[in-house]
Amino acid sequence: MFYNFYGNIAKKEDEKLYFKEVAEKWLEAKQITIKESTYAKYEFTINRHLFLYFENFTIKELEQYNYNDFVNTLMKDLSTK
Repeated sequence: MFYNFYGNIAKKEDEKLYFKEVAEKWLEAKQITIKESTYAKYEFTINRHLFLYFENFTIKELEQYNYNDFVNTLMKDLSTK
């Protein structure tokens, strides 16, 4: 069982939702409730870091993903800059 970006339990047909779709919808929904500078930071972070790793994952696949691998890779990437 997983939650969609509205916080509702997703339906079985939602199992083919991809992270990219959900992240883009979330960002669009947030845009009207946050400052422009905050939106720009969120957009940058999603595009620069999250899409590199999770863009082609379904939401269902993300339930089983080992996030330690992502964090370790991200820390390594950021420490070289």
